[in-house]
Amino acid sequence: MAHRYLSQIMSTGPGDLVSFRDAVLTYCAALREKEPFYFQGSDEAGFLLSWLGVEFLTGTGNGRSYRDPSRANGGEVRLLPSGTKLPQTPLASFRDKGYLGTTLFAALVRSSYGPDEPGYFPTRSELGFYFDESVLRRESRWDEDYLEECQDFFFEELTPAELVAEAFSLVGPEAAERGAPFQEALEGVAFLIGEQTRTLLPLTQFFQQLLVSQEPLPELREIASSDDWSVERLEADWGRSALSEYGRRVFSEPAVKPHLVLQACGPELLRWRAGQ
Repeated sequence: MAHRYLSQIMSTGPGDLVSFRDAVLTYCAALREKEPFYFQGSDEAGFLLSWLGVEFLTGTGNGRSYRDPSRANGGEVRLLPSGTKLPQTPLASFRDKGYLGTTLFAALVRSSYGPDEPGYFPTRSELGFYFDESVLRRESRWDEDYLEECQDFFFEELTPAELVAEAFSLVGPEAAERGAPFQEALEGVAFLIGEQTRTLLPLTQFFQQLLVSQEPLPELREIASSDDWSVERLEADWGRSALSEYGRRVFSEPAVKPHLVLQACGPELLRWRAGQ
């Protein structure tokens, strides 16, 4: 017997936005009806659904399906339609480029549902009240400009602590464990980088190098031992040391100023990193 709200995604890769779009819309319909949403599929697909913010129970059944309210008495179960206007870009590629899961959630919902006016960025809580299940049968569409506007909106709404948590979810538990004693400093770094960028990529790259990489960086010890933490001194030290090449590798985003990031890190975090 198929669950009323069930999605099945067995593989991920090019073209998988269609499958994830159907899963997200089915999840929205389940929210509206206050019923559980079930998922059956690969571990990678489950991870990506969680990244989108979809809460699911592990289910078994006859695939991607939902019960049409207009046929409640007859009990007929129909398959969701396949969209034809979504790009072939894999969902994981958006994650790896630093997009937020909430951004893609909203974009996938908006691909078949919602008004066309600017500033409409559907959230999970909103859809729990207003979602119209009939959109499950509509053809999908995609708008790159809307995707960018949506990312800007949700990214700007994140607090520094949320930015850190989002970055840790991508970098991995090792970074979260090592960074725990320096949470306040890392939030300062996240705020700084977040103000200068609009994706998580620069922050995740930096956390990877700062908290996970084992590359020796003894130059940091000299910088951290100084009593002068002025921007001018840090900028001069950064430019004279081997860290300048390191910075070009870590901070691929031109808007990020490495010496300001050093100042946000503070001496304690930098001394810890230099001693690894």
